[in-house]
Amino acid sequence: MPELIFSTETLAPLDLLRSEIQSGIAETKIKEYPLLNRVQKRDAYQTAIHWPVSVGTGNTYGRATSETPNQNSTTDTNLQASLPIGSRVLEHKFSIDLTQATQALRIAPQALRNLYRGKLEAGMDALMKQLETLLYTGDGSNASHGIVGLNRAMSNAVTGPPATNRYAEIDGVAFPGWTSHNETAGANRALTTDLLRAATTGQGKLGGNFDYVLTTFDLADAMEKIFETRLAVNRMGGSFDLSFTGLTYKDREVHKSIYTPDRSIYFLNTSDLYLHTYALAPALSTMPGGDSQVVNAQGLNILLTRMPQTNPHAIDMILSVQAQFQLQNRKSACALLRVQ
Repeated sequence: MPELIFSTETLAPLDLLRSEIQSGIAETKIKEYPLLNRVQKRDAYQTAIHWPVSVGTGNTYGRATSETPNQNSTTDTNLQASLPIGSRVLEHKFSIDLTQATQALRIAPQALRNLYRGKLEAGMDALMKQLETLLYTGDGSNASHGIVGLNRAMSNAVTGPPATNRYAEIDGVAFPGWTSHNETAGANRALTTDLLRAATTGQGKLGGNFDYVLTTFDLADAMEKIFETRLAVNRMGGSFDLSFTGLTYKDREVHKSIYTPDRSIYFLNTSDLYLHTYALAPALSTMPGGDSQVVNAQGLNILLTRMPQTNPHAIDMILSVQAQFQLQNRKSACALLRVQ
């Protein structure tokens, strides 16, 4: 009988791929995913994310020490915010030619690792780019893979049915303390220092603050132009440096991203921003077979699955993630919109 030299388990070892994904995710910090890198990461084990929210409405009163306490006094209203997670999955599929994998394994284990590295890096880039985009634009629909991003979380005039100011099952119209400040207008406007101040002042009046500023490359250039009259010329080794070496606003660094929506500047308190990813590792550890593994790196739970072979000459793999963004306090996000 002919000898079976390699199996698909040999040619697609999950342990090898797992270490490659961990390395790939670890390198995302140096890539252009500033919001994804900055939000705090949490594991999810339930199909909904719940947290308590105090929306105010309490009052105070005075009385003499000899009087009975006022039984009609009201305390702050505490509600339960809720976001779904787990029913939608974002994934990327890639294939490895069996002939190439066999050849690589004959050469050396490192050759097989190198073969998968390119596919895994491309797959992780695809997932990270989509996650970074949805952290801004996700509206909770199937097209957004269930993710509710910043724009919807901050919106105080959500269009479409129902036209309400709801986020995480709490209505901001009924509870004005559950709102974000959006400095916007009906038409695009030139960026000015007055608009920057209006945005952050409005956030401050709600009781919010920020430690992180995100915008587009074009608006970062516009901010530099606003302040270029204050630019000092530095002479360095016989040459003159006429550019900004960094950009901050109120001592907070301004970060530029190609994924930030056009004509937008975000002022964020990142201590209230979370990205939850579903943690399947405990369940997988109790199931027979070894065709799936969860890789957790930098707090992201990425599921790696080797699919059943439908083509005898290819190995199909899937990278997937079940994710949900959480803005824990709506006051912690402010947007300056429709500026250029």
